[in-house]
Amino acid sequence: MKILLVKCHKKTIYSYLQPIVCEPLELEYISAVLNEKKIDHMILDHLLDGKNFKDECERYNPDVLLLSGYITAVETILSYSDYAKDLNPNVKIIVGGSHAEINYEDFFSPSIDIVVHQSGLSVIDEMLKCLETFDIDDSSLKKVKGIAYQFNQVWQVNDKSILESYDMPIPDRSFFNRYKSKTRYMLYPEVAIVKTSISCPFQCEFCYCRKINQGIYLTRKMADIIKEMQQIDTEHIWIVDDTFLIDPLKALAFIKSIKAHGINKKFIAYSRVDFIAQHPDIIKDLKDIGFIELIVGIEDISNSKLESYHKGTNEDYNEKAIQVLKDHEIRLTALFIAGIDFRNDDFRRMKQWIRLKKIDCYTVSVFTPMKGTDLYDLYKGEITTNDLSRFDFLHLVMKPIHMSRLRFYIHFYSLYFDQIFRSGYIRKFLFRLWFGWLFKF
Repeated sequence: MKILLVKCHKKTIYSYLQPIVCEPLELEYISAVLNEKKIDHMILDHLLDGKNFKDECERYNPDVLLLSGYITAVETILSYSDYAKDLNPNVKIIVGGSHAEINYEDFFSPSIDIVVHQSGLSVIDEMLKCLETFDIDDSSLKKVKGIAYQFNQVWQVNDKSILESYDMPIPDRSFFNRYKSKTRYMLYPEVAIVKTSISCPFQCEFCYCRKINQGIYLTRKMADIIKEMQQIDTEHIWIVDDTFLIDPLKALAFIKSIKAHGINKKFIAYSRVDFIAQHPDIIKDLKDIGFIELIVGIEDISNSKLESYHKGTNEDYNEKAIQVLKDHEIRLTALFIAGIDFRNDDFRRMKQWIRLKKIDCYTVSVFTPMKGTDLYDLYKGEITTNDLSRFDFLHLVMKPIHMSRLRFYIHFYSLYFDQIFRSGYIRKFLFRLWFGWLFKF
């Protein structure tokens, strides 16, 4: 059996700048499972290896094609599956990933055989046993929890299981090690990503992550996290949990373990503002073990907006968190949301507040109800597009309430232009990017 693992992408506005390029971690986990079974496989990720899917699919001629991607890549996944099935009608095509877990119906295509809609790797093992004969066997697949499969042109949806523990193998980073020079997080080169938890215990109304694993939050064993980090051959590690800094006891255990094992890395992670504001002593300790940047969801500058998002934070936490990070010289990347109910003054106040707080690195997202969340169900009747590639937080998927789309976009992108003019950090990134393009030619 030969398996081709493909990370699928869709070009967006950010894709042309590519401020962040990461390893396909979910495929590297699967690669570790396939290695144990001695199954021939390869990973394909155009952003890193630059290879053309159609050429590689024809050359490798896989028995099983596994496709993964975010919501913006749904069209790409469907296109790839059509191409592969036309090329070889006998290839078995499996789709997985975070979008497929919650929105598996989006992949009910004649070309796709199985959609994985459950977290964890056990389902991969069970599926492979069922596909050993290269046939879709209804009697065996119907026993596999967490999948939907097509049998006689009819889709069957199996129940899913909730993970009770988040025990993951060490991912096979052979692919990353070949292409790590292509990875980056803004100005940080060669960045590996590590996941230490699944889902999220908070109830932010706009968040897709908390729907993963049916909302059950789990963390990995600290010994497993440390073991993985010890094997990473790069200076920078980005911990990509939706929110890494949640529990002070977990943070202290992490700090203690990093020190005890002499791990010398530079870390980037996500945090809530209330954790930073309430635990400045822990933030200091994180700085001491190598934390150089925290990505923080400030979301908005008004308590009324934060309450409407069920964020559980307030203006005071926002201001305290910013000061704590400045005191300990940890870079802040602040995350904001531009609501469809924004007026001219809302954009102006946000811009002035960012300037006042001297925040030189931030992103602003258009308020976007993600498919599969309660928020999406609430706004479903107001969503004006079926093009999932526009759910990238840079496009309006609903009509603004108080202004035209054009005026909204002018205000929205003016926040980014203002950042370029004010931030030496951003200008340095753009200069390196443009210099790299010129060097290519």
